[in-house]
Amino acid sequence: IEAALMGASVQGGDNDPDAIKATRQNMKDAGVQGQVEQWDARVLPLRDSSNKRIVTNLPWGRQTFVNEELGSFYTQVCGEMERIIAAEGRIAILTSTPHLLHFNYLQLIQSLEISLFGQNPTISVYGSTR
Repeated sequence: IEAALMGASVQGGDNDPDAIKATRQNMKDAGVQGQVEQWDARVLPLRDSSNKRIVTNLPWGRQTFVNEELGSFYTQVCGEMERIIAAEGRIAILTSTPHLLHFNYLQLIQSLEISLFGQNPTISVYGSTR
């Protein structure tokens, strides 16, 4: 929503239909438009190198659970993000398990630990080394 308010074209997805419904309502309330669909982050319906920016809050294995080992899930999601990010792109990831983030061609540019509802997740920003 913040990106759309600044004039960016936004698209996104979630595996949870309730999260999609809530996001669409929040976008409507904010007076912005964007495409929000049901996606599996491990198999994104997006072209290679098609996105300049990715912002995501990956499951931490606490409030939202995945049906497999969290490390395996992160490996698959990181691979998909790396596939769709443009050469000059940036990825910002919020997680309490940043040690599970692994990319082949992206490097960590910045890391910031924050306080969020009694927890201390990290925002990790990655960019290309190509």
